[in-house]
Amino acid sequence: MTVDPSRNFATLLVTFRVDPAHIEDLQNILVESSQHQLGRPGFVACTLHRSADNTTIVEYLQYETKEDLAVMQKATEGTHQMPPFPIEVDHTLLDVVDVLHAVQKP
Repeated sequence: MTVDPSRNFATLLVTFRVDPAHIEDLQNILVESSQHQLGRPGFVACTLHRSADNTTIVEYLQYETKEDLAVMQKATEGTHQMPPFPIEVDHTLLDVVDVLHAVQKP
């Protein structure tokens, strides 16, 4: 996946915080849930990142437009599988403003 600020994708960053004892369970739920993004109109990519201390998973989700993202959010409202353990969730809608790529060596 290449992040391209000229594409003006709708980018949603979702941060999940959980007790480290439940990180594997949360990860499995999110991996399964992210599979449902495939085939949705405007879907570009979804990546999941887990912190080294096993307390946080960050989902980086991109759609072609903010409208596509809003349609997905409305369609999935109330359908998310809630885990049987406490989690804290934060959603942030972002605009990509700059990207720095490593120089490829010949």
